[in-house]
Amino acid sequence: MTSIAQRRLRDLCVSILNEIEGRIVMFDVGSGGELKPPWDCVPANLIEIVGIDPETDNSSGDIRCISSKSGKALFHIAVDPRASSLHEVEGQFVSRFGMDSLLSEQSIMADCITADEYLGENIDKIDVVDVNTEGHDLQVLNGAQQLFSKGMV
Repeated sequence: MTSIAQRRLRDLCVSILNEIEGRIVMFDVGSGGELKPPWDCVPANLIEIVGIDPETDNSSGDIRCISSKSGKALFHIAVDPRASSLHEVEGQFVSRFGMDSLLSEQSIMADCITADEYLGENIDKIDVVDVNTEGHDLQVLNGAQQLFSKGMV
């Protein structure tokens, strides 16, 4: 996107968000890194991120993932850590396309928790959900039944 288009999009976001009291609260699953389009055009003072990413949220050394149910599961760490997932890729398939960076280097046990459990009492604060979990998106959404049944998103 050109800088003019980015500025216009940012100005539009600001004008819309100025009509809202407070900030937008985004539940960002697979947050890893900076916000991506279109969210990166929202000024930082107008958005609050409640994020979780197995690769960055492991200060204790434990991997924690959002899923459809709580418990333990194998987490596959890819050559490119951004491609790590609870789903293991099919080696022959990705190699066929020269995508060896998606291959798993190792698999470790992860603690899984549902979105509803993770958010707990903060469920009512969520305005937007952004899910990028390398093939595990449906399971994340299935674990967010309370979030969606309250009509908060």
